Amino acid sequence: MKKVESLIPGAIESIKKIIGNGNYTVPKEYNGYINSFGISVRQSGLIPALAFYSKKAKAGEENRTKILDVLFELVKILKTDYSKYKNLLVLVLENITHIEVVQKDILTAAIAAKLAIRVFKQEEKAS
Repeated sequence: MKKVESLIPGAIESIKKIIGNGNYTVPKEYNGYINSFGISVRQSGLIPALAFYSKKAKAGEENRTKILDVLFELVKILKTDYSKYKNLLVLVLENITHIEVVQKDILTAAIAAKLAIRVFKQEEKAS
């Protein structure tokens, strides 16, 4: 739990920068995206969940890939050697022999992001 607590300030900054465009307001859909990420990993596995979240959004949907960008920023805080990778999917694929450790770090980051997104005002999408 200490790791999660230590990541929350970084999660707030990452969400603000990547999803909130520098503001403390995020589209409501991102709350659902981040809340369901950990469940997706547990049900489908890490690589299928990353593949799903890497998929380009359909017209009218928010870009799920931003969640992966936030998580990548957070795992780089946990372990600085993760910084040498291009993105979260590359990190996982190039560390497949240590998938359990990487998955644990990603799920820790996901919990911190899930808690941090509560700081943000959730806004409805304008029609």
